[in-house]
Order: sequence, then C-alpha cells, then structure tokens
Amino acid sequence: MIRLFAWGLALMVAGYLWSFAFPINKKIWTSSYCLFTTGIALAFLSLLIYLIDFLKIKGPLYSVFDDFGKNTLFIYCLSGIVPSLCALILIPNTKQNLWDFSYQAIFGNWTNQTLGSVLFALLFVFLNWLVALFLRKRISTSKSRFIEAKNSVFSTVYKVDSSSRTTQKKRA
Repeated sequence: MIRLFAWGLALMVAGYLWSFAFPINKKIWTSSYCLFTTGIALAFLSLLIYLIDFLKIKGPLYSVFDDFGKNTLFIYCLSGIVPSLCALILIPNTKQNLWDFSYQAIFGNWTNQTLGSVLFALLFVFLNWLVALFLRKRISTSKSRFIEAKNSVFSTVYKVDSSSRTTQKKRA
C-alpha cells in the first residue's frame, strides 16, 4: 500500500513536471494529463485501502464508494449518455440546450464561475449516486427475495430431523 501511494505521488510529480513541456489538457488526453490523473487515482486508492481495510473505517462515505463500485459500468455509461441527450433537447425561446440551460439557470449567475462549475459537476455526481443507491437497494432487495425463495423451496423438499441432525428427502 505504501508502494502504491509512492507510485501515485511519483506519477503526479512526473505529470506536473511534464506539463511544463506538454500542458495538462483533459480534452485531448495529453500524456501529462494521463500521468497526473493516474497518480491522483493511485494515491486516492491507496488512501481508501488504508482507511477501509486497515483501519476498518466504514462510515456513510464508505457506502457512497460502495454504491459507485457495485454499479461502475452503468454509472459510467449514464454519466456520458445524460449530458449527450440533454444537449439534443433545445429549450424554446432560447438558443440553449437543456444541459447548458440547466447550468445557466442554477449556477450561471454566480460571480465565481469556477465555483459554479465545480458545484454543477458535484450536483451531477450526486444525481448519479442517487441512481447507484437506487440500484443497490433494488439489487439487495432482489437478492433477499431470491434467498427467501430458495430457503422456502429447500425446506419443502427436505425435512431436517433435529434429533439426529441429518437431512432426509421427503417422500411425495
């Protein structure tokens, strides 16, 4: 875990130093961007491993990461599809699509545009988490129903003799 954190730190430093020759640019995925963000991801992963596996800290934030982790591919696809679909919907009497209009309506009038942009991104992550939470609750409910049904079938097919602790098949 310490090596994982060290590699993350090394990649962040390498990406930062490389950014002076080749600027960090997410839109075109420059090599400096890849190095820097991979370093952040490795350092953050090592921190989570330390907190969850070694210190056994499992608070409300743990369930957020757990929800995203159990529905990773779906949430990733959703986070790309929703903005694309919203960009196709044009708002009447404006020259904006739904995505831009929602940003402007909620956070566009803020004096600090950077803060407004960050809060809009966090709002979108929060909405994605609500979908992930719904999926986790639905899946856990389905699993418990499946287990109850399986146990019900098992108890009708097999009779457990409590005195001898043996299992015998019922004769129909």
